Amino acid sequence: MAYYFAYGLDMQNDALLPPAIALMLGGQAPEPSAQAVLSDCALTFRRSTINTNTTSWALTEAHGRMVWGVLVDLPSSVISALAEAKAETHDRVQKSVTVQLVMPGVPLPSQLVVGEQATAICLVPRSDSSEVVLPDSDLLRRVINCALSCGFPIKYVRAIAAGGVGAGMTVDEIKIDAEDITQQKIERIFYKAPPRFAVYAADKRVMVQYADDSFLEVKQRTDMASLNGLRSQINGLIDGWQTSRRIKKQTKAAKYNARVAAALNLCLEGDGINALIALQEVKADIVDERASWGRFEYLMSALFTAILFCVGLTLVRSRYYAFDIDTQALWNAARAGAIGAFFSIAIAIRQRTVLTDLRWVDNLADAALRIAIGVIAATVLALLLRTNLAPAISIGGAENHLLTGKSVEWDMVVTIGFIAGFLERLVPDMLSKAETSNGALKGK
Repeated sequence: MAYYFAYGLDMQNDALLPPAIALMLGGQAPEPSAQAVLSDCALTFRRSTINTNTTSWALTEAHGRMVWGVLVDLPSSVISALAEAKAETHDRVQKSVTVQLVMPGVPLPSQLVVGEQATAICLVPRSDSSEVVLPDSDLLRRVINCALSCGFPIKYVRAIAAGGVGAGMTVDEIKIDAEDITQQKIERIFYKAPPRFAVYAADKRVMVQYADDSFLEVKQRTDMASLNGLRSQINGLIDGWQTSRRIKKQTKAAKYNARVAAALNLCLEGDGINALIALQEVKADIVDERASWGRFEYLMSALFTAILFCVGLTLVRSRYYAFDIDTQALWNAARAGAIGAFFSIAIAIRQRTVLTDLRWVDNLADAALRIAIGVIAATVLALLLRTNLAPAISIGGAENHLLTGKSVEWDMVVTIGFIAGFLERLVPDMLSKAETSNGALKGK
């Protein structure tokens, strides 16, 4: 004879002993011999690997938890036949466990007493890696009714209903350094009001343990549903700070997590409107801070690119492309264009549309492109004026202050380059007007 530990819906007579196996015992299903508990385990539900539409009850390691069941004295051959039948329908296999006797039913052959342990066989899903899922309402109701019919403690039955996946986590079990229902270490408790709710931090994220009472839990989840979208967005915005090695960024994330926890506490206390407003304010503050850092990174990228252009153009001119003809004016204009473009960015940085620092690559590319446009525009404008392709420009109407031709002084060239870099649309507009004028002449 051997002991069979039945839990979940295995405790029902029709599931405990199918008719074909009952024939092996004379056509009668055996009565449970005792109630027993399996320590450091939680009741969960997993999707079958044979039929993905089928969900079966399973055991998951959980320190400090327990699963209640019944102990049945059966021949080893019957247990093997039962396992084979379950393997075909629910993909379940035998597993040896050590249970503790809680309440005896009839005298056991081994004369076990309350508190003693015994080795028993139970059925578990073949694969521990199968997906953990939420049971449908019908399956959960059947498991709860089965637990009630067996006379299990009401706290355990309520825990099954409140846990959703049968883990049985209660509000009172939320403690520092303990593990929550997702097996994450609890790092901080913001608010705790047993048995109604607890708001805590696990894996550097704000989590909620709902009420032990299943009806209150449903109401809390319904109220919290309107906040879940904002919570996800806030988690995404501060995720980089939470995982950063820099203490300053981690502190910043913890500050916002505390504000999120305060908002969730408002919702759990029944003030959903102010909770939503509070989360919106948290998100707005994070976006503003991210945008501020984005503007700083944009400005630094532009400055670095402008310096790189100036130094690079100087090295190229002096070491690699020393032309026979005098091209110094063009190089001066190009460098002045880089400085003018940076000056334009620095003045308009507050009004400029800049992405948050989460999109730093885009900000860097945009800043570098703006400086490059300034360099190209300054060079093109200098060429247009030196070759007299652009209309003659003079200062004060005096011919000795003409800004066209090859005799323009270096300071005028630098000024032209700076203006071209500063005014982003100057050269494109000039080229557009020139194209329009050429089209008009051809039409005549």
